[in-house]
Amino acid sequence: MEIIVIAKLGIIILYIQYVVIIRNGNSTYCIKESTKCSFAITYLEIIKKGEGFMITDSINKEVVQYRESVQNWREAIKVASQPMLDQGKITEDYINAMIESVEELGPYIIIAPMIAMPHARPERGSKEIGLSVLKLKQPVSFTDDNENLASLLVVLSCKEDGKHIEVLQELAQVLSDEKKYEKALNSQSIEEVLEVFS
Repeated sequence: MEIIVIAKLGIIILYIQYVVIIRNGNSTYCIKESTKCSFAITYLEIIKKGEGFMITDSINKEVVQYRESVQNWREAIKVASQPMLDQGKITEDYINAMIESVEELGPYIIIAPMIAMPHARPERGSKEIGLSVLKLKQPVSFTDDNENLASLLVVLSCKEDGKHIEVLQELAQVLSDEKKYEKALNSQSIEEVLEVFS
């Protein structure tokens, strides 16, 4: 059983055989085989081994977009994924798979308040590891009750199963800086988003 924990400024990620737990303040998210649940957890030590995927090396002007709004979460995923589709890193099937996963399993891609990380299984159309980012001025809801909102979407393509955990580690490290977290959510241009991940 592999356990990876990151804990900084109230953000916790715990991975145990495809289980991800994120806690921010009083909100707790649990993803177990892509299922969201809620329960209390305690803070744990930071444990990190080996070299992880470097988000800062993968995010540039070509993969970052800023928009005022989109019609719904499905459009948000499509728009956010377009740069990687244009670069040949994913196929249309991969985008459809991300949408189908949310339809079937719910808003499991909400990894922290206002932040979503759409992804799908590699065999569904991932051709190369990569990231693309969409910042929305108006948050989009991933449920009909207008909860589970996100204004920052970080789309992930991985050729290896489980690689998304390394990206979650790297993303948590970047956003564990409170100023960067706030800047990410308040960014109003591509340049401001890039500054967060620089």
